Amino acid sequence: MIGKRKASFRYFTGTGNSKRIAEICAAAFTEALWSVDVAAIPEGGPPTEDAAAACFVFPVYSLDLPRIAKRYLESLPRASGEARAMLIVTGGNSDDCGWSSLEGSRVLEERGYDAAFADLVRMPNNWGP
Repeated sequence: MIGKRKASFRYFTGTGNSKRIAEICAAAFTEALWSVDVAAIPEGGPPTEDAAAACFVFPVYSLDLPRIAKRYLESLPRASGEARAMLIVTGGNSDDCGWSSLEGSRVLEERGYDAAFADLVRMPNNWGP
């Protein structure tokens, strides 16, 4: 192997669901012989510059990304090279996802990332009507 591939995982969590999904995904990348770093936003800063994959995990708040997550994505330095991005939103079901995946992908594309994957991972609902 010429060089180890790197993936940076950044997450925001209120209940721990998004953190858990980031950890599970990072473990799968590690098992596939990638080096990974996992950090909460904003403390973790942007993904590392040499990462081949920038992975973001956020919950859905009111059919959209939480403001802190959207502001974080908007503040990312422009990606250099062919940075690929993965966006995972955590929520109760696909009807609750709203436009969070689309909006997150749009912001990532504006920042120069190739938003190669964006989808919802179902987690227990944690709000009461």
